[in-house]
Amino acid sequence: MVTSNKKLKQQKIVRYLNKDFDSFRSDLLEYAKAHFADVITDFSDTSVGGMFLDFTAYVGDVTSHYLDHQFNELFVDSVREPKNIKRIAKQLGLKPQPPTSSSVFCTFFIESPVVIDRNGNATPDTVAVFILKAGTTVESDSGIVFELTEDIDFSIINDRNEVQISERNSAGVPTKIFIKKRALCISGERKTFNIVIPNKFVKFRKVELPEKNITEVISVVDTEENRYYEVDYLTQDTIFESIKNESLDKEDVPFIVNIKPTTYRYTSEYDILTEKVTLTFGSGKSDTIDDDIVPDPSEFAIPLYGKTTLTRFSVNPEQFLQTKTMGIAPMGTTLTIDTRVGGGLAHNVAERTINSIKDALIAPLSTNSVLINTVIQTLDVTNYELAAGGDEKQTANELKQNASANFTAQNRLVTREDYLARIYSMPANFGRVYRAFVRAHENANLSIQVHILSRNADGTLTVSPDSLKKNLKVFINEFKMLTDSVDILDTDIINIGIDFNVVTSSKSNKTTILNNILKNLVKFFDIENFQIGQPIIIDEVKSLIYNTEGVIAVANLKFNNLTDTSTNNSEYSKTIFSITKNISNGIILCPENAIFEVKFPNNDIRGAAI
Repeated sequence: MVTSNKKLKQQKIVRYLNKDFDSFRSDLLEYAKAHFADVITDFSDTSVGGMFLDFTAYVGDVTSHYLDHQFNELFVDSVREPKNIKRIAKQLGLKPQPPTSSSVFCTFFIESPVVIDRNGNATPDTVAVFILKAGTTVESDSGIVFELTEDIDFSIINDRNEVQISERNSAGVPTKIFIKKRALCISGERKTFNIVIPNKFVKFRKVELPEKNITEVISVVDTEENRYYEVDYLTQDTIFESIKNESLDKEDVPFIVNIKPTTYRYTSEYDILTEKVTLTFGSGKSDTIDDDIVPDPSEFAIPLYGKTTLTRFSVNPEQFLQTKTMGIAPMGTTLTIDTRVGGGLAHNVAERTINSIKDALIAPLSTNSVLINTVIQTLDVTNYELAAGGDEKQTANELKQNASANFTAQNRLVTREDYLARIYSMPANFGRVYRAFVRAHENANLSIQVHILSRNADGTLTVSPDSLKKNLKVFINEFKMLTDSVDILDTDIINIGIDFNVVTSSKSNKTTILNNILKNLVKFFDIENFQIGQPIIIDEVKSLIYNTEGVIAVANLKFNNLTDTSTNNSEYSKTIFSITKNISNGIILCPENAIFEVKFPNNDIRGAAI
């Protein structure tokens, strides 16, 4: 019988649940005594064996902490390091926001010689006035610079409120007028950078702009005058383009929106750590003809031409990525990048603090330079409202808090709320939708009806211009589902009037009571408080009247439908609405495609005290 002198190797038990220094050292001590008792017997704190245990436990403790920390850095609710917050936010589709500029409507003034038109109105002399060009800069008392975003033509008077007579001759005929024009200004200074791009193809080339806290990249143009457009992601190959509206409704809708395909595009990303903006361009070469969405591998196949054998050959795998479907990567050119720098809470300047013209860009309307220069000397500016919208850069903690919420956001139109949010967010230069209502078509499951309306310059409701509807149609089509059909319709405006009689105490002043009631009713029926399809609860109106001090009882309350024919006033709506037939349980019901409006409160609300 053959016997073996080999000893069975003792099984070594390793625990994987230790997390701190003490538990590591305790288990290591047991392990050493069990397996190395014949080598080292002294594991006291001051011994060499104790030193080795401390070193090993220390490494285990640090490694355990590092693993826990790195694990927590993978989740948005436990991440702490700013660089990891930025990474997770990017994965969830949230872009960090730089400091934002403020915006404000400024009023510009000039004093101009006049001519009298055929209606006897004083109008500006076109020989003396000019166009104040977009790009003109003004400055607040605190040194914040604002830039004019649109041209101002002082020769065109859209509203008689824009004109005030400033001088008359001995016969009382106006000789000079003040002209005031209101236009939007945005805070921040323009800075231009020229970035030289080497003559070497680099896909997804990144360009970091040298200035900190850039709030907006206005334009990117290369040496060949190719303009690059900012997109949300490089696979987005179309952008919204503004075209000046020349139709009759150009005052309400200054621009027409157009969908423009572009291969010259980039994305921008703001780094909350460096406070700089990085532009990322595409992966295509401009000299390559490429119309395919996905490169066809067969185009890169090696033809055999009758051969039955094939030798080795070299293939450049990057050639498969050199496609313009992700945009063109600039090379061998100079990029001229125009930016706006600045922003923050300090840019929210108070009213009447923008009082100086820093740099006026003038386009004369005649060659009479002497007369024009005289008028230019009268150019002045102020702001009658607070500048708003300026904010500090997004902090790492704010980015973390917003990342989770952004994950549920979507760039498409599915729900009613999606449609309303997208409609109200359409840029104002394409026309402003004041109220909108979205509903499914009764007889077509995939058809959606969007009812909209707008406001006049005096704040009253009006039918939306056709150009606005066309712009909205184009704007929505970029986000709606493929199978959805969207109809954009007008909203019926139901003009109403209110008549009431109240009983007052004998000792009270009836005139004062009526004035207080009228004041409360005007505030209640302010159009800001009404939505499309919103009913009127009659008891709410009665309660408002009754709770006015001095009122004992509401003797009578009547609602009237006012139309252009019933009032002989063309400013009222043509919509005929039977109030008595639409009262149910003390509520005046409003159709889903209509809205109630007290157009002229001072005339349409009438009352008497008994």
